[in-house]
Amino acid sequence: MYRRGKFSLLQNLLRLTVQVIDDHAYVSLQDCVAHLLSFSHNFSTMNYKRVSTTTTVQKITESKAVQYIRERAVAVMKNDPIVVLYCTESSNDFDPKVSTKANRQSCWIKTVTILSCNTFDTVDKRSSTFPIAVGKKGHSHEAVELAFANELDRLRSGKCCFYYKSSSCIVPVYLELMVSLQDQLER
Repeated sequence: MYRRGKFSLLQNLLRLTVQVIDDHAYVSLQDCVAHLLSFSHNFSTMNYKRVSTTTTVQKITESKAVQYIRERAVAVMKNDPIVVLYCTESSNDFDPKVSTKANRQSCWIKTVTILSCNTFDTVDKRSSTFPIAVGKKGHSHEAVELAFANELDRLRSGKCCFYYKSSSCIVPVYLELMVSLQDQLER
């Protein structure tokens, strides 16, 4: 009943598809957004208004950078309700636990954390952080970075719509990269 057929759980559960791009495992940023919105109640769909900048910034969602992201989203979507998100990306090299000094087989990983631009939304960063790509340290990562940049452009266009669990409907989503951290995150 639950394992086979058009109503089976295995066929109907959302799973992130891993693709291979230039010897890297890659998960689509759009799949990550779809996954996050399908399981989350923590994002608001609303029209955004400018927040006063005379008060002290208490949260990152009150910062000018996030405020500008909201303004760009409203400019793209006009005054339609929209879920406005921002993301941070980081990439770093690491050695597998089983490496030896002679043949380290060092790896490279790129992760993305997707958060809401709404001041009142809260989300656990652990549940909104996704590994986007994994590859070998010495290889060129340009093909993966290009695929990621193309997806960011599409998500900034205002033409991406996803199912949103909280409202049980399809909503337009605007996502913009806010921070990119490269290598040596511990410093």
